[in-house]
Amino acid sequence: MIQTPINSSYSIISKYIDIKTLFITLFLVVAGLVCVYSATISVNPDRFNRQLIAAAIGLVAMVVVSKIRIKDIKRYSFIFYIIIMVSLLGLFPFGSKGEFGTQGWYNFWGVSFQPAEFAKVALILAIANYLSVRGNSVDNISDVGKLSIIFLCPFMLIFLQPDVGTALTLLVLYLGLLYWVGADLYYGFFMLAFLAMFIVSLTASTTAILIVGGVSAVVLLFFRKKIYVYILTMLLIIGVAFVSDDIYNFLPIHQQNRINVFLNPETNLQGIGYNLTQSKLAVGSGGIFGKGFRQGNITQYRYVPMQHTDFIYSVPAEEFGFIGSVIIVLGLFYLCYRGINIAYQSKDIFCSLVAFGASIIMLFHIIYNIGMVLGLFPVMGIPLPFFSHGGTFLMSNLIYVGLIMNISGNKYRLD
Repeated sequence: MIQTPINSSYSIISKYIDIKTLFITLFLVVAGLVCVYSATISVNPDRFNRQLIAAAIGLVAMVVVSKIRIKDIKRYSFIFYIIIMVSLLGLFPFGSKGEFGTQGWYNFWGVSFQPAEFAKVALILAIANYLSVRGNSVDNISDVGKLSIIFLCPFMLIFLQPDVGTALTLLVLYLGLLYWVGADLYYGFFMLAFLAMFIVSLTASTTAILIVGGVSAVVLLFFRKKIYVYILTMLLIIGVAFVSDDIYNFLPIHQQNRINVFLNPETNLQGIGYNLTQSKLAVGSGGIFGKGFRQGNITQYRYVPMQHTDFIYSVPAEEFGFIGSVIIVLGLFYLCYRGINIAYQSKDIFCSLVAFGASIIMLFHIIYNIGMVLGLFPVMGIPLPFFSHGGTFLMSNLIYVGLIMNISGNKYRLD
C-alpha cells in the first residue's frame, strides 16, 4: 500500500516529536491565554502580558527538556533537587509574602519566581532516580524511610511557608509514585481515611465520625495486615478526631475560613463564602453555549474574586458554556491520559515514574481545581494547569509536558 505524502510526512515528524501531545498542549496554552486575557485585560493588562511571556519561555523550555538525553536528566536529578531545597530554605529570610501571607516568592526587579512549583518537578525526578537504582524497592522499609525523607524535605519547607495547597499536591504526588511502583494500597487508603476523619471531626457530627471510623475499620481489615499494623493505623485515624481542632487552629486564618466555607457553604455569603457562591453562579449562568467571549456578566464585572487564578474555570464556563468548558476538560484529561499511557508503555522504571509523576500531578490539579470551583472540595490554592494566571506555574506545567514528550521518544531505552 502506497502512503500519501501527508502520512509519510507525519511518520517522519513523529519520529522526532510527539505530535499528539504537542498539539493538545498548544491548544491548552492558547485556550488558557484567551481566558486570562478575558479575565484581566479590562483591569490589569500587564497580567496578560506577563502570562504571554511566561508561555513563550515555557514553550522553549518544553522543547529543550524534550530533547535532553534521559540519562543526563537522571544523572543531574539529585543536584536539581538540592538546588530547589536550598531555594526553598532561602525563602524564609529572603522571600516575599503573597496576598494571603504565604512567603513563597522571590522578587527580582519586578519579576516573581515561586520555587515550590519546581519543587514538584524536583521531587518527581529525585524519587524516580532513587527507585530506578537496582535493589531499591518500596517493599524494603529502609528504602521507604529514605523516600519519605526525600518527600518530607520539600513538603515541610512548603507547608511552613505556609502553602497548604502545594504541600497537599506533593503528598498526592508521593503516594501516586509509590502506587505506580507497586506499594501497598493499604497505606493509600489509610491516608484517605485519616483526611476524611479530620474533615468530619470539624463538623462535630458524632454520626459522621462513627461512619468514617466504622467504614475505615472494616475496609482496612480486608487488607489482612499484621494485627499491630492494623491497630496502629486505626489509632491514628481515631486519634486525629481528638486533635482536629488543634490542627485547625494551627492553620492560617484564610485556610480556616476556606474550610468553614466548604463545611457550611450557605453561611456568610457576602464574606468568606463570596468567591465560591459567585463562581458557581458564573458556571451555571453560561448555559449550554455560553454568553460569548468577554460577554459574561459575572466574570466581566469581576464578581468572582481571583477569577484569573484559582477560579479561572468560571471564565470559560460562563463565556463558552457547557460545551466549551467540557472541551477544555476533555483536552486536559486527554493530555494526562497521554502521559499515563506513555508511562505504562515505558520499559525503563525511571522514565515510567517521571511520565506518571508529571501526569498525576497535572491530573490532581485539574480534578481538585474544577471540583473546588463547583463547591465539591474546600477552597485551596491549587490552580488549573495552563489556565490559571501564574508564570512559574505555567512554565512548570510545560516542563512536565517536555518530560512526557522526551520519554515518549525513549520508551524502550534510557539514552
